[in-house]
Amino acid sequence: MEEHNVEFSGWRLARLSSFRIGSAMVEILATSIWNRVMISTLGVPATAVGLLLGMRYFLAPFSVWVGHRSDTIPLWGYYRTNYIWLGRFLTVLCLPFLALSLMRLEVDQSDPLGWGLAIFCALLYALGSVLTGSPFLALVRDSAPPKRQGFSISTTETAFIIFIALAGIGFAQWMETY
Repeated sequence: MEEHNVEFSGWRLARLSSFRIGSAMVEILATSIWNRVMISTLGVPATAVGLLLGMRYFLAPFSVWVGHRSDTIPLWGYYRTNYIWLGRFLTVLCLPFLALSLMRLEVDQSDPLGWGLAIFCALLYALGSVLTGSPFLALVRDSAPPKRQGFSISTTETAFIIFIALAGIGFAQWMETY
């Protein structure tokens, strides 16, 4: 078996994990808090909110295609990195539009622009998740020597799971109203 000459360190793993910490924070804002405000505060039917939030699961099969593409076709000169950053850009871009959709729907729940913004946000978030997922896990895997690849992936995913809880608690403290 060929040995990889990949420099592996705790610092590199911490940097990779920090990306997942950011993912956890966006996940809480874009799904949990938005879900809570739409259903509990605004009284929007849960079915409509669930369908919007479920959009990323309908697009999930494309993550296999994106993963293959990020390994074989460079995007702006890089294979995985730019796919990951484009996906992250889309997920973060959805946040201000989510706030705008909430502002519009708070005034009028049948506002077409408010619903258009909500659909647009759900689509941005779904596309961002698809673009980021497979390329990021492949990057984490390839950032470690073969004997440490499973450890690297499990560490970054554990950081995500832990920070989902911590972000939820933190945002709950910062936004007590919601």
